[in-house]
Amino acid sequence: MYKSLMLVAVALLFSSCVENCKNPNLFENEFYKLAINKENGAIEAIEKNGKNMIVLDNAKAALFEINFLDRNQGGKMIKVNSNSAKVCEIKQSNGKISIAYSGFEGYDFTALVTVDVSEDSPFMNWNIESPFLASTRRCRCRRYGSA
Repeated sequence: MYKSLMLVAVALLFSSCVENCKNPNLFENEFYKLAINKENGAIEAIEKNGKNMIVLDNAKAALFEINFLDRNQGGKMIKVNSNSAKVCEIKQSNGKISIAYSGFEGYDFTALVTVDVSEDSPFMNWNIESPFLASTRRCRCRRYGSA
């Protein structure tokens, strides 16, 4: 009886691992669960102890917005955000989630958002890079309620 229970537990653990490996939009460790919208890369959920710390409507909001002044158009303000990208590719490997944005209408603009996540850390490190940014922007976000 114990052997059959052990086999069921191993099968469930394996299928859980396979599901997380297939789904680059989800990362989970003992501290939190991070779910990313596959359409636009927005944060759908940051869960701790079964509670979502993100307002559900925010999953439709842009993950980032960058404002530029176009010198060729007399200093006109140009706003580019993640929702205006035609292409959003999400990949996960070795404790890093990468979200690549491209295909912004009218602009040859690309952006790469990376999230460093770790199996044994309550922290997520977010970074955005683009050839148009003078320097990359980085913030270290501490998980709500984590030690």
